[in-house]
Amino acid sequence: MQKVRFLFFISVGFLVFSCKPKSKAEKDGFDVGFLLQEVTQKVIIPSMKEFTDEASKLSKEIHTYAENPNLEQLETVQRQWVRTAYAYERTYNFHFGPAKSKFLHQAIYNWPTVPNTIENQIESGEVKESNMLKASPQIKGIAALEYLLFQEDLNTTNAKMTQQPERREYLAEAGKFVEAQAKRLLRIWNTEGDNYAQTFINNEASGINNSFNLLFNGLYNAANTAKVTKIGKPGGFEKSPRTNPKKVQAPYSDESLALTQNSIEVIETVFFGKEHPNISQYISSMIDDETTNRRIKTAIEETKQAIAAIPVPLDEAVDAYPAEVENLHAKLTALNIWMGVDARSILSVIITSTDNDGD
Repeated sequence: MQKVRFLFFISVGFLVFSCKPKSKAEKDGFDVGFLLQEVTQKVIIPSMKEFTDEASKLSKEIHTYAENPNLEQLETVQRQWVRTAYAYERTYNFHFGPAKSKFLHQAIYNWPTVPNTIENQIESGEVKESNMLKASPQIKGIAALEYLLFQEDLNTTNAKMTQQPERREYLAEAGKFVEAQAKRLLRIWNTEGDNYAQTFINNEASGINNSFNLLFNGLYNAANTAKVTKIGKPGGFEKSPRTNPKKVQAPYSDESLALTQNSIEVIETVFFGKEHPNISQYISSMIDDETTNRRIKTAIEETKQAIAAIPVPLDEAVDAYPAEVENLHAKLTALNIWMGVDARSILSVIITSTDNDGD
C-alpha cells in the first residue's frame, strides 16, 4: 500500500512539473547562444579585422610619408587616420573580457593626449623604438596621432614634418604602436590567436560573467560613455555646469561627433540588425510588449538626428550651439535609460561599472 501511495505522488509530481507553464522565451524558442554566436561571427570579429586592416594601412601610409614628406601624402595619411579612428570606434562596444582586463581601450585611444609631453619627447631626440616602447600609450595612440597630423593646417604640419626628422620618426613609431595594439585586440578574439570568440560563445557562467551580460554591458558602456564623457563633460552637463571644449574626443580633426555616431550605430546593429539574431528579438521573446524596443529604436534614431543637427565641430558647438548639444545629451540620456533600466530589467542583466571617466 505504501508503495502504491509513493508511486501515486511521484506520478502527480511529474504531471505538475510537466504542466508548468513555459516562459514566453521558452515557447518562442529564442536561442541566446545562437545570438552570441552570430553576433560574434558577423559583427564582433569583422569589426576587429576591419580595425586591424585600417591600422595597418595607416602605419604603411605614415611610413611612405616619413620617407618622402609631401602635401599629397600627408592628406592621404590624414584620411587614413579618420578611417582608422572610425574602425576603432566600431570595436569599442566589445572591449570586455580579456580586452578589458588588459586595458586595451586605454592603450589604443586614451584621450585627450598630452601635447607638451609629445613635443618634449620630439625635441629631446629620444624617439627611437626602444625609447618609444617605454612611453605612455596616451602619447602614442590614436589621440597622439591625431595631434601630430591635425594640430595645424596642412602646409604648416607638412613644413614641420619636413624640417624635423624626429617628428616624422615619432609619427612612424606611433603608427606602428597603434597597428600592434590592433593586432593584439584581434588576436584575443581570433581563432588563430587566443580564440576568445569560442570561449565567449561557449561560456556557461552566470551573473556578471555570463556572456550575454558581458555583451549587453559593452553596448551600455558605449552609450554611457557617449552621454557622459563624449558629450556631457565638454557640454557642461556632467558634474560641472561649465563647457570644456578641450574635453571633446577629437579636437584637432573635428571628428568627435562622427566618432560618437559610429559607436551608436554598432548598438543599433546588435539591437536591430537583420543579418543575425538581435537583442530586440530577445526582448520580444520575453515580453508581449514592444514598448521598450520602440523606445530604444526611437532613441537611437533621435540621437543620430541630434548629431546631424549640430552644424559645426563639437568643440565649437558646445559654446556656439549649446541648445543643440544639450538636445544630443538628452537623447543619449534617454537611450541610457531605456537600455540601462527597461531592457536590463526585462533581460535580467546586471549592469557593471562603466569606463566613462577616461577613454
